[in-house]
Amino acid sequence: MKLLPPIIIDNREQSPLEFRSEPGILTQRAHLRTGDYSLSGFTDAVAVERKSHQDAWACAGSSRKRFEKCVERLSRLNAALIVIEPDLSSFCDTPTDSYGKPLHTRLKPASAVGAYFHWMAVWGVPTVWAGNRLLAERAVLTFLRSWWRHRGSVWIREAMTTACVNAAMLPGSRLSAPASCPPLPSGYSPVNAPDNLSVIDAVHASSIASVTASNSRGE
Repeated sequence: MKLLPPIIIDNREQSPLEFRSEPGILTQRAHLRTGDYSLSGFTDAVAVERKSHQDAWACAGSSRKRFEKCVERLSRLNAALIVIEPDLSSFCDTPTDSYGKPLHTRLKPASAVGAYFHWMAVWGVPTVWAGNRLLAERAVLTFLRSWWRHRGSVWIREAMTTACVNAAMLPGSRLSAPASCPPLPSGYSPVNAPDNLSVIDAVHASSIASVTASNSRGE
């Protein structure tokens, strides 16, 4: 599994990372329920939340309750990361507006930093202060690629096991759950179960093919 699936960028990202520093990285805009960046076919498994300096402060202050719900959703994934563009030292400076003037806020640097360490301790979602926008892009890419290389195969095997159980449960199915499938829990019923196990094998290849074709058409 050397080829990275297309990176999904949430369509609500107003200033998305471009991932042009490395050739061969495919991207696609789509709605993400959790996070700003994920991998095609694995949006329920891995995600990265990116924050600018100003946005990261707002999440620790006026938008704290809303963002805490986001962090809680991230904690339910197989792997998640929060990436803040400035380094920690620069983050401690009050962010500025588009005119370079410090924002009016009652939030103190210690409280802003403390909020992210609090979330790391409570929900186990790590935060990285990257240093600048380019390094933030590198952090997002490195995290997603590392998850794909080291944990993606495990996720696929688990999905295939679930698929084989679902397929065996379909009305009229001639498949039988192999010995490798876990025991069926009481009351289990298939939900959107595939009728062909090769669907799982084709997810990665089809997602790359569709994005490649879309890019070639200039969509």
